[in-house]
Amino acid sequence: MLSSSRVILGFFCLVVTTIAGWLVFVLPAYCSAEAFTKEAAQLQRQAISYTDLADEFAQQNVGLRNIVRSRQAQIDDLPAVPDIPGLMNELTLSVDQETVWDQLFTLGQSRDAVIDSDLGLSYVPITIDMVSSFSAVFALILDAESQSRPLRVASVTMTRFAASELDGHAHRIRASIVLELLYRPESGEEDS
Repeated sequence: MLSSSRVILGFFCLVVTTIAGWLVFVLPAYCSAEAFTKEAAQLQRQAISYTDLADEFAQQNVGLRNIVRSRQAQIDDLPAVPDIPGLMNELTLSVDQETVWDQLFTLGQSRDAVIDSDLGLSYVPITIDMVSSFSAVFALILDAESQSRPLRVASVTMTRFAASELDGHAHRIRASIVLELLYRPESGEEDS
């Protein structure tokens, strides 16, 4: 027969062993399972985020292809010879001695356009020197930018006259506007 102290001691050992086993095996496993559950939820959110990014990338890729096609169509539509006389005719202002006193067009040497080396594009720099009012210069720039031709305003320089040179026209300035007229010469054609 077992004595009651042995039963109590055995029961106490059983309780201590159960608690120790729970602390050593069950509690760490439970904490690890909770950490794994949190990590799984985070990975699932990242997977959804990556799916969204992949969808966005696919949409941007389609958009980029459309831009490339559009750009190629614009390049294919460029003239083989720049229409310099037509441009000069459209940008010539009337010399009225009120808003425009002088206007001079100077053509530069054709140059390769450094947009994309394999496109074979060239441009002709056109300098327009003017003595006019600011509003006439501004109107010419707006007109140049609204052209259907492939034209870029490369630079604008304006200077005021000295007080002794104004001759009663306080709003008169000197302006120099450099335009670049883009074209696509036929292969084998020499630039002038």
